[in-house]
Amino acid sequence: MSLSDIPTPSTFQRVEILDPNLREVWKYNRATFFYQKILGYNRNIRIDLKRKEPKALKFVAEVREIEDEIIQYDLMKPKAVYQFYPGYSDGDDTVIETGSGELIFHFGRQKEEPFLCLSDFLAPKGDNMGFMVGTSGSEILKYAKEIENDGEFKKAFILQGIALSTAESLTEMVHHRMRLDWGLNEPQWDQNRGPPRKYRGERFSFGYPACPDMSDQEKLWKLLNPHDIGISLTESHMMEPEASVSCIVYHHPEAKYFGI
Repeated sequence: MSLSDIPTPSTFQRVEILDPNLREVWKYNRATFFYQKILGYNRNIRIDLKRKEPKALKFVAEVREIEDEIIQYDLMKPKAVYQFYPGYSDGDDTVIETGSGELIFHFGRQKEEPFLCLSDFLAPKGDNMGFMVGTSGSEILKYAKEIENDGEFKKAFILQGIALSTAESLTEMVHHRMRLDWGLNEPQWDQNRGPPRKYRGERFSFGYPACPDMSDQEKLWKLLNPHDIGISLTESHMMEPEASVSCIVYHHPEAKYFGI
């Protein structure tokens, strides 16, 4: 990728998203991930809905009713923050240029072909990348715990699932906004089928195969200060509230998932 192909974001300022419309956030939900992976529906939810399977129709109606309740009683307060920073690669290091100096992420490299490292997705000079953190908030999880203590186990389970799914959907929405900030060409997508799976660039979360070192969360926190929107780190670098997602974001057209 040549320097002329490197996009410049519309701003390098920190951006907070403090009161997103939940209906808009949920448009970024992936139904199969939500119903099958999170809520444990044991068949293809999309196929069953097309076939008007009673079990699927009833389950989706239950979830929609709870979503309506969340909005009606303001039970969930999602928030997010993101920012672009100038940076460059130096071998296996990703060097981020902040207003107070340089911050370095040292990423591992594959021991076998194609010998990938995350720093490969940043140019040796004149590049930039993004960082984001989002959460569904602590309020919805507290409410789920309360009704669980009252014996409403199924509803509590669905509420917890909605909280986790909302954090993922919010991340998808923010990533979409960041790609637009970069001025990247975005594919058209049907909001009834969820966001596109193919677009330029990729996002990665610490703890996953390409960047397994959870302690790098501390560097991300220095860049974004998510404490301002109510997200903190535990001693083991996990996020609180639990329904939260953090990512580093590359625009490189060849960026992809891999393990080291």
